[in-house]
Amino acid sequence: MSIHEGVAMLVERIDAAISTGHEVAENRIGYTRRLIAIRLESLNQE
Repeated sequence: MSIHEGVAMLVERIDAAISTGHEVAENRIGYTRRLIAIRLESLNQE
């Protein structure tokens, strides 16, 4: 499994675990996704 596949699975699990429409949770998902995207960028540059 690639890092990208693992991250995609993690994000799907986070999405599934949190009820849709919950503003605080959605903000947290967005923040987590940004952190993951930043980390992937740094991994890709190594």
